[in-house]
Amino acid sequence: MTLTELQTEAHAQVRKLANRYGYAHYDIFLTFRKRGREVTSTYKDVIQFFCYEYELSETKLLSFDRHIDVVLPRQMVHYCMRQFCGLTSHKIGKLTDRDHATVLHSCKAIKNRMETDRKFNDEMQSNIERLLI
Repeated sequence: MTLTELQTEAHAQVRKLANRYGYAHYDIFLTFRKRGREVTSTYKDVIQFFCYEYELSETKLLSFDRHIDVVLPRQMVHYCMRQFCGLTSHKIGKLTDRDHATVLHSCKAIKNRMETDRKFNDEMQSNIERLLI
């Protein structure tokens, strides 16, 4: 599945679940069928995934540290939460203790880097696949 197909399916599932639960359950990240089995994750799973992948504690990832080894995974978390969860930048900001403009900047930075840096794009696609499997 391509990234666009994953995003489309994710948004459809999130909308369906959000309508069912009246937008009360922001823990719902994504539910869809992948390789014959149903996958369900939460925004906390996204944070834990990137903490594990980049060997950071959750406290460090969500800290105000501006070193690139912390900033990049944090931006990836924002991007994944925005693309697959359907959460607003305001809600993501509240969940990660950031301003909505910071979340928007993170998403834009990751998207631009994916478009211009093939190696980074491959790494991000790999992260997304592992996250959603």
